[in-house]
Amino acid sequence: MSSSILARVAPWASILALAVVVIGAPVHELAHSKWPGAGLSSRPRLGDIRKGRTAKALEASLDKQSALTARLRPHYNEAMFRVLGAVTPNVTLGKDDNLFLTVQVRNYPPPQGLRVLDTTCAAIARVARWFEDNGTVVELMVIPRKATVHPHLLPDELQARFVPVYPRILESLTQAGRPCVDLAAPFRASSERVYLPNDDHWDHPGAIIAVREIGARLRQRFEGRELPGTPVTRQLVSRPTFRFSGALVRMLGFREDGALLERFKVDRTPIVAVDSANPTVSQLGVNRPEPIVVVGTSFSAGFFTASLLSAELGREVENRAREGHAAGYRIMDLAREILLGEREFPKVLVWEFPEEFLVEHVRALVVPLDSIVAAGKAPAPLVSSPLRVAARKDAGVRITAESEGRVEGVSSGDASELVFELQTPLPGDGSLFLSYDLHVNGSDLHSVSFDGGAGQPSSAPTEFLLLRNDLPNRILVPIAGPDATAVKRVRLRFSNALTEFKLSPLELWSSAADVTPSATERATEDGR
Repeated sequence: MSSSILARVAPWASILALAVVVIGAPVHELAHSKWPGAGLSSRPRLGDIRKGRTAKALEASLDKQSALTARLRPHYNEAMFRVLGAVTPNVTLGKDDNLFLTVQVRNYPPPQGLRVLDTTCAAIARVARWFEDNGTVVELMVIPRKATVHPHLLPDELQARFVPVYPRILESLTQAGRPCVDLAAPFRASSERVYLPNDDHWDHPGAIIAVREIGARLRQRFEGRELPGTPVTRQLVSRPTFRFSGALVRMLGFREDGALLERFKVDRTPIVAVDSANPTVSQLGVNRPEPIVVVGTSFSAGFFTASLLSAELGREVENRAREGHAAGYRIMDLAREILLGEREFPKVLVWEFPEEFLVEHVRALVVPLDSIVAAGKAPAPLVSSPLRVAARKDAGVRITAESEGRVEGVSSGDASELVFELQTPLPGDGSLFLSYDLHVNGSDLHSVSFDGGAGQPSSAPTEFLLLRNDLPNRILVPIAGPDATAVKRVRLRFSNALTEFKLSPLELWSSAADVTPSATERATEDGR
């Protein structure tokens, strides 16, 4: 078939396929008594209909629930790829079938993230300084993305205008007093496959290169001293090779048993570190407190960075890496245990996150980090106790489950919030902290504010960007009323859009001096 015929036929084929989905799917669902709007949490309001919010919610519900859409979409995606070479807008197809997240190669880095990069790096430096002031050696491991190291794999039109931000990040961290290893240079020099072609993560050889670079820096910093931790002997072992389809391949939406999906699969050979005397030893690193700790993201969690580092250093390594975005929330998991006296500061902290966290996810990084620094300045030790709540008001929120202080529900967005009336007013000078775990479905902007009760002005909201729906995020915020006045009410707003949430019991973090009767009496007097 000639290209001119394809050019005429392809648009009409696309329109026909879309018409079948848009018209046929609702008819199919209605015929099977599966009206897609049944999943909406509340009746649509006139304003929502006028502004298009109801239509968008219905569209999302239809897209998730429609059995006909699910059957047709893979065929439609494959047809568009075969005829036009088109893939989902969220994925960019590069050379040699290399896939890239579009947000990391088009209009990257975002201008706002680049403008505040120095502020972001300064926040990282403050947390690193808090650890080091308490005897911890901190090594940052900022991972360059595939396009940064191999821009020649991008499509020609993007390659010509792609400007890596990684060198600027290293420069900004150095200016903030936190120089870190430049991984781009050894990655480019490697003859092995450093990145997975069909995923946005590195491959196992990339993890090994990074671990060796970090190991060399740590040995240099401990020159003349013995490395801390339990001595271990581990060797690198290759696991059986298997066919791997990365997250970006799944985003293409091809049929699971189709030839196109198979085309984008690659052979992957995991490399792990094991104890030769006991091969069944966990290849993930230990989860008990150890003097050497790795805190990181899916790069470390899925590619065994903790155990690889244990083989490199000959010391046991605690694995605090978890799948999911937000380096700020992952370091919060460790900081929480330290602040509450549940563990000591580690002797070595390797803190890993990919480059885009510094320019794309600024709120999810800076706000949690600043909260850690603020809590770290409080008189030690901090203690946690339940926040004493007299009543709760649910505004625009549908509660689906509630047990022992845990609340699950659906927030309809806009002005929807949970409002907690406190049994006793609390000082609003920032000396106390509110903390809880929050799990939301999707990426949402969550805000916390405080006031002195009904009719009283509210404090400026503290906003947290929550990025994943598969992990809870630890929220920590100083309790601060307007002009440091007493706080009688806490307001939690989950997002500006429809979202499901899970909320743990609210905790009050304070030092021993802050929970004396005199402090409560002061707050009561201030609130009168």
